[in-house]
Amino acid sequence: MFEYKRKNETSVEKDTFTQFGYACKQLGIAIQTSSIPQAKGRVERMFGTLQSRLPIELRLKGVTTLEEANEFLNHYVKKFNAQFALSTE
Repeated sequence: MFEYKRKNETSVEKDTFTQFGYACKQLGIAIQTSSIPQAKGRVERMFGTLQSRLPIELRLKGVTTLEEANEFLNHYVKKFNAQFALSTE
């Protein structure tokens, strides 16, 4: 997502960064990337939870249009984060 390798290049120095990846590199922030779902356990688990839970939540609220879904998600994300987010302090 934040970097990609040029075709036929084996050298790490030849990697090409996206604008976000390049900005992080300039700031000295190391990004660890992976395309393997098992390496991204928490994110994959959350996606699974949301994919199973969101259709039910949308149905319960009577959401039928894309606009209603976007409005619902603004509130749902805040509620979800308040319940499950970890404090960084």
